[in-house]
Amino acid sequence: MIIHNAKIVKTTLGFEDHGILTFFIECEFEQGSRQSFGGFRLDAPSKNEDGWVGHAFGIACVRKVIDTVGVDKWEDLKGRYLRIKKSGYNGPIEEIANIMEDNWLNLKLLSDSYRK
Repeated sequence: MIIHNAKIVKTTLGFEDHGILTFFIECEFEQGSRQSFGGFRLDAPSKNEDGWVGHAFGIACVRKVIDTVGVDKWEDLKGRYLRIKKSGYNGPIEEIANIMEDNWLNLKLLSDSYRK
């Protein structure tokens, strides 16, 4: 596992081009390269009507990201530093953590716990 320090340079929370509610957080590494994480669907199909509705995972995901980075609101993520765990240099971001605390967040594991 490789751990990098990174700065959050951009965030997106909203609907992507297929109408899926999602988020992305773009991080800049110490050497200047950038990589985003996120992309999880934050909504679910409605059981009572056509379309999509909020899902417990979506709010849990947003809350965990905010808590892990150590801010009070989504808008404050930009400019913050965090630690990132990857299995290889070109691999996806697997976990994030607060720059000062050892509280890691694995979004895949969080997603799996809600989608069973």
